[in-house]
Amino acid sequence: MDEPAPEHLVDAEAARAALDAATEAAKARFKTSVSGGRPNQAQIDAVNMLSEIVVELAAYIDVLVPDGRNKSLALTALEDAHMRANRGIFQDGAR
Repeated sequence: MDEPAPEHLVDAEAARAALDAATEAAKARFKTSVSGGRPNQAQIDAVNMLSEIVVELAAYIDVLVPDGRNKSLALTALEDAHMRANRGIFQDGAR
């Protein structure tokens, strides 16, 4: 026996409105370099400064930490931190 549709999806108009709202929220959340507009000079400078520091730290990790799972996880975490910091610069604006 088929399950009934969730109550908020029974009304097609309400479902479309909910989908439209969710789409706009997703666009704001998942901004890309294409959808975000041109970066200003402060944002460019902030990204460059962070990149220099991240590259330096990655080099230290590569030289000082023995190969293995922990090294790999450390570099992955650094990559994630770098990406999130850059995203914060473009979403929130450079300070």
